[in-house]
Amino acid sequence: MSSNLLAYIFSWRLQRLWQVDRQNKGPIMLTNFFLFLFVLFQKKIADCRTEPSVPIEPDS
Repeated sequence: MSSNLLAYIFSWRLQRLWQVDRQNKGPIMLTNFFLFLFVLFQKKIADCRTEPSVPIEPDS
């Protein structure tokens, strides 16, 4: 739930920056885009962790 909220906030910031930074598209917008992707991947990783995982058995 908090991940969805974070993603919403980041997407909103991204839209705001897109409007503000349209005349000089720079590293600021790029950085925020990568931050947004990072948040999405964090959510995917968290979803994977909550799923029951099969233990990996070492080769013997």
